[in-house]
Amino acid sequence: MRRLIVTADYFQRKCKKRDEKFIADLRAFLKDDMHFPEKHIGRIIVLLRECLNKRNAQVAESTKHEIRKRARNNNKACYMCGGELEFDIGDSYNSVQVEHKWPKAMGGSSDNFNLEVACQKCNCKKSDYIDASDFHYEKICLVSDKKDEHFSTEMKREYELALWAKTEFKCSVCRKSPADAGKLKFARKNSNDSWHFLNIEIYCEKHHEIRG
Repeated sequence: MRRLIVTADYFQRKCKKRDEKFIADLRAFLKDDMHFPEKHIGRIIVLLRECLNKRNAQVAESTKHEIRKRARNNNKACYMCGGELEFDIGDSYNSVQVEHKWPKAMGGSSDNFNLEVACQKCNCKKSDYIDASDFHYEKICLVSDKKDEHFSTEMKREYELALWAKTEFKCSVCRKSPADAGKLKFARKNSNDSWHFLNIEIYCEKHHEIRG
């Protein structure tokens, strides 16, 4: 998907808004290089053009202001990590930011249903990622243990986001979000194995305590 959208964007810029040339080049790419069946190419082009329109759209400041205001009134937390949001300081690690749940770079809409409040730390690290597989999770294999002083350094925010994304930013037991159940925490499935992507499970505070 990323390759399709980026390539479509490349063709559009290359053709300098000449629509017929853009469509012809994109159609040839989809047919000759990607080997899509002819009957599907027309619809794929329509979807890619819609993604490019969304990719270039900006969220109105009035919309951002309204979402921040509503989040503040409801005492909302970061939807990814569950951390408390700072509404008055603009450049803190937990400063509130309006974030696209489905990334704008991947055609995510700038309408309210796709916008959520997140802390600056999560939003900056999430960037244009989509899900766990997009974070190159094979890199998540830590040497240190949770009790070691180096654990917090090794467990980078990118890794935390990949692990949270694995369960759609919800507790793996009760399926509650951090906003409803508190910050998400990690535990190993097999205590005899190291801390790696496939051996780490995600829990809310309640189920993390139950698991021990």
